[in-house]
Amino acid sequence: MIRTWIRLGAVSGIVASLSYPTLILVPLPLPAVAAVAALFGMSLGIAAVGGYQLIALNRRTVTLQIGAASNVIAGVMVLCMLFIQLSVNATMEPLLAAAQVDGTEEVTRLIWAVVDQVQLAFDVVWDMYISIGTLLIAWNLRRHPRFGPAFGWSGILLAALLLTLNLVTFPTPPDQAGLIDIGPFVGLWAFAMAIQVVRSLKWADEVLEHQNA
Repeated sequence: MIRTWIRLGAVSGIVASLSYPTLILVPLPLPAVAAVAALFGMSLGIAAVGGYQLIALNRRTVTLQIGAASNVIAGVMVLCMLFIQLSVNATMEPLLAAAQVDGTEEVTRLIWAVVDQVQLAFDVVWDMYISIGTLLIAWNLRRHPRFGPAFGWSGILLAALLLTLNLVTFPTPPDQAGLIDIGPFVGLWAFAMAIQVVRSLKWADEVLEHQNA
């Protein structure tokens, strides 16, 4: 079971790392965007569980468990945020087009701005959970034989910056408040971690065989 979770987590980590930039960079019809958003949120949660199983082969800690749980919750939060965003935009865009004809454009834009705060709040919540999860997982990577200090401290730094900036600019996301968005850098770190998980599958098999001997 542990071996299966580790392999599923490795694949899901790669899927999550590729699906999020796809949402941002690739123009897709709404149903396809919704499907990719669902894939991202679910694969993020599965990757967290699989990654936990791999890291715990070295040492099982409370901070690692909290970090993995936080990333599972982050997967749920980002899925809520993306679906609220898609739903609001799909509803408001035709209303704004009609408002430009009947002279109520300014009022419609104000309404849209207020409603949009809901998905912005979910955006901050997802960033907070993913930053806390990343920080705690990275803390456990510092002395892991397959990751080490470079993975650990870089993840801690990026996660701490992401968390701090989101708290400082709340309720507005940092990039909309004129500050840098650390999210893409955390994403790159997570992609590097997913690759390292794939590279550690043989090591995991050896550890499991030793434990079961």
